[in-house]
Amino acid sequence: MKPQIITFLAPKGGAGRTTAVMALASVLIERKESPPLVIDATPEARRERATNTTLGRWRRQMLQCGVPPGKLTVRSAASDEGLTDIIDKEGEQRFPNFTTILIDTGGRLDDLALNSAARSDLIIAPFTDLLTAHRVSEALDEVDLCGTPVYGLRCGDACDEAEHDAVSAAFTAGRLLMHGLPSSPLLADISDGGHLLSMYIALTCDYAHYPLGDPARAPIKGFIKVRSEIDLLLDEIYLALDGFELRRRTPVPRRKLLPLHKLAELLQT
Repeated sequence: MKPQIITFLAPKGGAGRTTAVMALASVLIERKESPPLVIDATPEARRERATNTTLGRWRRQMLQCGVPPGKLTVRSAASDEGLTDIIDKEGEQRFPNFTTILIDTGGRLDDLALNSAARSDLIIAPFTDLLTAHRVSEALDEVDLCGTPVYGLRCGDACDEAEHDAVSAAFTAGRLLMHGLPSSPLLADISDGGHLLSMYIALTCDYAHYPLGDPARAPIKGFIKVRSEIDLLLDEIYLALDGFELRRRTPVPRRKLLPLHKLAELLQT
């Protein structure tokens, strides 16, 4: 079985691509499934040593948090040939080491980003607000993505339910994922914090001296909510890979109960 390839593509800096890659990879590792392969196809990976990039620093933090080296692999792809070699090497194996490949791209639709999209089973386009959703959608509409399914991912302020209808109308390049990546100080610092599980344990220890009902424990509750949303997002992405789509339920008005004498009249007829 070949690995499933997911490319995070958005021609806009600060859209949430790298944060989404790190958060989803962290959850995959915590679930103790087959470890993910993360490919760094950003301009930073071409300029810096692999250990000095954002993903390289994050991997170092993950290892310091206790993640075994074999559970997280980050490789840099500085060219189309390098990307092809990494993907082909995994695809040719009878029993691949990874079932999921996550590709992080840069803020421009360069040849390497488009090649990543062409080799993917799914393209995820993150954005953080209504205007970014419109710009990302316009840019993706102008390029050939080789028929790969495109899903928009709401990040940060775009996760506000009040903005859902407007964001859905602005993102026209593909479907919109129901679940998103909410705004969180811990997610903003994930490259320095490392594993989500370790960040939760550290947060719990910091607020352990407060009673359970104390409002001071709000950061813990907020993190649990964010972590649950990431779990649901990952499940939705796997459904999309299998060709399924989640849709919002339309509330059906509850029918009024008929009085007994009305019901008796209907039975007689």
